[in-house]
Amino acid sequence: MLGLPEGRWAEPILLGNGLLRTVDGSHEAVRLVGLRRPRLAAGPWALAAGDGRALIDLEAVAVDRLDLAKFGHPLLQGVTEINGRRVRFGAVTQGARAFQGTLVFLSLDRVKEAAKTPPGR
Repeated sequence: MLGLPEGRWAEPILLGNGLLRTVDGSHEAVRLVGLRRPRLAAGPWALAAGDGRALIDLEAVAVDRLDLAKFGHPLLQGVTEINGRRVRFGAVTQGARAFQGTLVFLSLDRVKEAAKTPPGR
């Protein structure tokens, strides 16, 4: 993007896969979208509940309102795990859908941990 004349800046995102522990203790496969803090460019957008800046907190995640039933209707600020790491529902999006998988927005660093990304990548 920065190679284009219109490109003024770019932010990295990292995609990964995870298993989110639902309210009943089962697991749901999710697509992790890692965003660099504090700018959080590329999402989350169109919030239905909570504050998008909640993702500045390393433990916070944002999920779409249509996916709440899959997760057992967790409460905002409720705690769960993704790949065995503690996370907290900090925001709920509206319309953040993917062709494949359930999107969960969180910090870039947390996706690196969850996806076991090699150092330097």
